[in-house]
Amino acid sequence: MRTVWKLFLISLLFTIIGVWMIVEGEGIAAWFVALFFGLGLVVALAQFWPAASYLKLTPKGFVCCTLFRRWSAGWDSVSEFQVGQVGNDKRVVFARYGSSRKKFLPDSYGQTPQQLADLMNDWRRRGILR
Repeated sequence: MRTVWKLFLISLLFTIIGVWMIVEGEGIAAWFVALFFGLGLVVALAQFWPAASYLKLTPKGFVCCTLFRRWSAGWDSVSEFQVGQVGNDKRVVFARYGSSRKKFLPDSYGQTPQQLADLMNDWRRRGILR
């Protein structure tokens, strides 16, 4: 969620600067700045909508949603969850069986990546034993 706040604040600042540039008559560059960062502001605001981003754990698997796009995986189709480096951030990473690529969760949903990985591994163990 920290990343969303950064996107929101940076987009808000540059949108205000773009609007100020338009008022000052700076031309097409001003419109570009205002529209580009205004779009970033809309995306950031959409992330604050409760149904836009969530992680739901169920006995059969999990559902991940980012910007209203959902995807899911069954516990029996994923590897153990670990903490890995993705860019400059630590994220929960895992692999789908049959794929050599690692996937990662886009957020840690209010927990540390290690806490979330441990929680998901607990759910996975219980789901597989069912």
